[in-house]
Parts: sequence; structure tokens; C-alpha cells
Amino acid sequence: MAGGELVWDSIQFYPSGSAGGGGGGGGNGFYQLNLSGTPVPFPSSTTTPEIGQGQDNYTVQDGDTLNSIAASFGVTVEALMEANGIDDPGMIYIDQRLIIPGMEPVQTVTVGQRLEGMRGIFQVNIYRQSDGSERVEYGFFDLNANNPAYYLLEGADLQNLQSYHNLPLDIWGEVSAFDQFGKPIVRVERHEIPFPDLQFKIMQGKQKQAQVDGEPALLFTSSDGTTYIQLTPIGTLADLHSLMGSEGDEVIMETLAIPGESVGGYPGLRVFSSAMAVNPKDGQSAEMTITANQPSIMEEAPSNPDAYVPPAATIEVVELVYYVPDPAYSNSNPNSGSVQYIQPAWRFYGHYSNGDEFEFLVQALKKEFLLPELAPYRSPG
Repeated sequence: MAGGELVWDSIQFYPSGSAGGGGGGGGNGFYQLNLSGTPVPFPSSTTTPEIGQGQDNYTVQDGDTLNSIAASFGVTVEALMEANGIDDPGMIYIDQRLIIPGMEPVQTVTVGQRLEGMRGIFQVNIYRQSDGSERVEYGFFDLNANNPAYYLLEGADLQNLQSYHNLPLDIWGEVSAFDQFGKPIVRVERHEIPFPDLQFKIMQGKQKQAQVDGEPALLFTSSDGTTYIQLTPIGTLADLHSLMGSEGDEVIMETLAIPGESVGGYPGLRVFSSAMAVNPKDGQSAEMTITANQPSIMEEAPSNPDAYVPPAATIEVVELVYYVPDPAYSNSNPNSGSVQYIQPAWRFYGHYSNGDEFEFLVQALKKEFLLPELAPYRSPG
């Protein structure tokens, strides 16, 4: 709320039924607070950053949401979340680098190029068509790339690997073509499973923020005393917003430790989902089941994004609440200080016409108490 009017382009909006639970938006959809007593002018309009062709990644800008980014690149929100290991579509923040699936750099890949024993992560993606049918896509993230490149796989026996979703695979084959988004298509001649006994595990332990090789990172020490460096599902460093609760809190995670994968001397641990080990509301131990081995199911992106008609949203609850950033994240920015302010916000809750829930917060302050810059993402505390 700015100057008595709703500023809709500043809303942080995401389904409350997603992993990580509801809890409202806020974060990078809220303006910074102006406590100086002197109003600061706001620009007359918001400039939408241009998105160039052929980019393999994108830097989150003020006012961005996963929905808006996905629509700009012609991909689904689910595909964007899958490519970046995002569990909660509300958990993006300004200056975050996102991999855009289907837009990976392919200038070093040519038709006819041979791939001999390339190791990567095998993925099974099931796309639901508007007519009720399904299309199965087999994908592959190259484990040897600094910025994991994504390939599409074709082969008569790949359907036998559907239970091997998100696990390492070695492939031999040839780049046969590129799809309409520039993704290289590999005709797989043979494949091998390098770690037949490798399994996803539910682990319990504690997280800690650290600097590893000059980069901010999260370390996870499991209940058996082993310390890992926390990675996203595609193997990039997990950012500090993946910290659950506060440092030292007991957490449980759905994980995969690939033999030989390490960063800065720490064994790598790919994390697919996480939660507090004890529910702070009722004191009950949390339970988690393994789902990372199940194929991803998502809606097929429309061939013409302009023709896409999103489901209707019905707002069922509007109430005034008070928001404070989670103090656990204040340590991620040493210059931000330790003071956290409670501020009013309007909470909207409802359902889409397809049955999904949504929940979002709207900042309920006049412009005189706001700065024109958006605040970094902070989960509600």
C-alpha cells in the first residue's frame, strides 16, 4: 500500500501449498523502510529490464517473480524451479542468478559431436498437454560443467530408466539436432549407471553459514558428525536463504551425496527438500518422505505464451497482519545490522480455479514511510 493505493507490481505472490509452506510473501516484494522522517520521491514508472536472446541465465531484478520470468522466457514456472533447485516459488531475491532451462549456451556443441562417457544427472520430465495427454522428456545435466549444461536425450531404452530420476548416469552418443529453444538433442547409443547402489537419504543435522573458497556457503553437519557443503539439486552452491530457522537448529533434509563430488574440501550434499526437525508450533517431530526419485510432472508451456489464459483466482480472506523478517537471515548480510522492524501488511488468501491455493502479502504503509528501492528477500519470522 503506497499513498493509499495498492502497488500491485510490488507484491510477492506464490502458492501457499508449495514446499516450505505458506507464510506470506514480503521479501523482495516489499519496499525498504524510510525512517528518516523525510519523504523520498518515487519514480513515475517501473522500467522492465530487457531480456536478451540466447541468454543461459538471468539476474533477478526489482519486482520480478518466477511467474514473470518464466513468461518472459516462454518456460513454465515448474521448469524454472526444477532447473534452479527452488522448492518455494516465493524464494527468489534481487541479484539472484537463475538458470533458464532450454537457454544454456550451446556455442561449443555442434551437430555430430560425440559424447563419450559423459557423466551427468538424468531427469524424467512429464508434461501434461492441454488435451489431457502427456509428453515424456528425458533430460541430462552435465556434471563436468561449471555452469551445468542441459541436454535432451533420445533413445529406445531410456524409458527403462524412469526410476532413476535425479541420479548420475554415464552416456555415449552423438548430438543429432537442437530443439526450438536451442537445447542440444543427444541420440544415446548406450548408457551406464556409475553408482548402482546410490540412494536418496533423509538426514538430520545442523546448518552453519561459512565462507568456502571465497564464496558464501552453507555447511551441514549430520547426526553422525560428517560435515558436508550444501548444494542445490543440480550441484551449484546453495545460497544462504536455504538456511532453515537459525544456525544450530536441528533440521531434516532429503539428500543425495554423489561419490567424489566435493567443494573446498567438503563432500557435496545435494538437497532436494528440507524442514525443521521439530515443528515449532506443536513440538512434534517432523516426518519427511523421499520424493526426489519421482519424475517431475508439469504443465506444458503454451506454444504461444500470449495465448495462455491463467486460472482465475478467487480471494477468500483479507486480513491485516504484522510482518517481520526472519532474524535467521540477518546474519547473511553483515552490513544490514541486527535491528528488525515489525510492519503492517495485508494478507490475501484464496484459491485458483484449478484448486491450487495462493497467499500473498501487500505492504500496508504510506509512501512517506517507504524508500523507492525494494528490500532483499527475507522469509517472514
